[in-house]
Amino acid sequence: MTRLLIVEDNRKTQTMLLEAIAWREHGIDVVGAVENGEEALACIEADPPDLVLSDIMMPLVDGLQLTEQLSRRHPEIKVVLISAHDEFEYARRAMKLGVTEYVLKPIVPDKLLESVLGAIREQQRDRKLREQIQRSLPFLREQWAARLAEGTIDPNLLDEEMSFLQIDSARPAYTCLLFSIDDLPNLLRTVRHADLQYLLVKLADEIRRMMRDFDYWSFIDRDRRIALIVGHDPERSPNHRSELLQAAEAAQRHISSRHGMTMSVGAGMGVGGLTDVHLSYKAAQEAVHYTFLIGPDQLIDIEEVDPFVPVATVHYPLELETNLINSVKLGLWEETRIGLGQLREFFQAYRSGEEQVKTLLVSILLKISQIIKETNTDSDRVLATGSELYEMMKAMRTLAEIFDWLETMFEQLCRYTQRSRSNKYKVVVQKAVEIVQSRFGDAELDLNSIAKEVNLSRAYLSTIFKREMQVNISDYLLHTRLNQARELLHRSDLKIYEIGEKVGFNNAYYFSACFKQHFGLSPAEYKKENNL
Repeated sequence: MTRLLIVEDNRKTQTMLLEAIAWREHGIDVVGAVENGEEALACIEADPPDLVLSDIMMPLVDGLQLTEQLSRRHPEIKVVLISAHDEFEYARRAMKLGVTEYVLKPIVPDKLLESVLGAIREQQRDRKLREQIQRSLPFLREQWAARLAEGTIDPNLLDEEMSFLQIDSARPAYTCLLFSIDDLPNLLRTVRHADLQYLLVKLADEIRRMMRDFDYWSFIDRDRRIALIVGHDPERSPNHRSELLQAAEAAQRHISSRHGMTMSVGAGMGVGGLTDVHLSYKAAQEAVHYTFLIGPDQLIDIEEVDPFVPVATVHYPLELETNLINSVKLGLWEETRIGLGQLREFFQAYRSGEEQVKTLLVSILLKISQIIKETNTDSDRVLATGSELYEMMKAMRTLAEIFDWLETMFEQLCRYTQRSRSNKYKVVVQKAVEIVQSRFGDAELDLNSIAKEVNLSRAYLSTIFKREMQVNISDYLLHTRLNQARELLHRSDLKIYEIGEKVGFNNAYYFSACFKQHFGLSPAEYKKENNL
């Protein structure tokens, strides 16, 4: 039954209101009838009704004044006003005060009943809405806490929102904690979304229980980390921070023991006031990022660590990067391994942030990829695309993990480059050998002309020729000419200077000197020694 209080100073009208409508048949119980707003307020304080049916014009406290008081003290009570005045000002004031229905005299019972029933329906809708809001309060509070941490709440609306959400009054100081699953990237790839959400909710519930001695709001942020905004009074609890960190570490150990997974915890600095909570939350995020440098399963207090240093503000070792790329290009694994170690030491020494490191390393990989593709048509078999490399690196959580992966990949790249270059060297060297063997008699043939013919620099040709043939190309050309000269001494009647010219020597004296240095005898001595 809906409980109705009638407020009417005119006894005749009051009697009519009581008797003209069969209230109980419509589920309405009239709990009283009084003559003015003052009496009505006293009745309401003693035994609040659901609905008030009141005249406007009454002594002491009129209907509008009564409505205004109820809107402040009992906003859940609906009011239907009766008035002999159809002036706009009365209606405007009534609507402004939240009056549900406004009925004009003379009263028509059926129309009055319709207005009262309309007010009851509206009240029922309001009750359902309040019940829904009440059931949703935990979720709405989490959303509010997330917005507070992100700094997206209008400071002017803080008190109003806290009142609506029935949140306790503010504390003098706040500290944000972030609990982050270390193996989250792997879970994102291998666990269904619904199962992961269930796990996060379960972990959050256990962490809340472990932190029950503290005053906090909590939420799961968009990066699937469990966040706590812990309020405290520094004057009343001077050891609060150390106690808070000890409790967070205990929760961390509990999760590891119970679920077999590690979590890293970041603690932001203490801040004074709600409007600065976002600064502590941002600092807690930065603290969690330190696991990239120092590894997982850590509790990092931002007040105890040095800030990250942007690589742009220090001397980035560009020469080291260049040497590393060249080492991979040449397939020199030992030099590559040393270069990787030096680059890793640089990032650790300057406390480089995760995104900076990954961006720089992807840039290096893309440069290497481009070099390899320019020289090898099947390079896609050994090196992924830029987007693939970034996604692979994105899933890695620590600097150690990234450099272990890089070592493995760069060692494969060096071996691949060595094989590819070895095959290419053999082709080029074979061509150079063919040139020497077929044209050794050309006096103009030398290292420069051969290098030009095989489209390589003389230095590069000398290097790869020596690597493949174990002899310098100039020496190879000289030895070929001298060996051919010796053959001619055995099987021809040509004069010595003619033989020299035939194998590429323009100067007979130089030919004789080279021959003697190589065979230990001059051409003439060689002929005499061998009876030629």
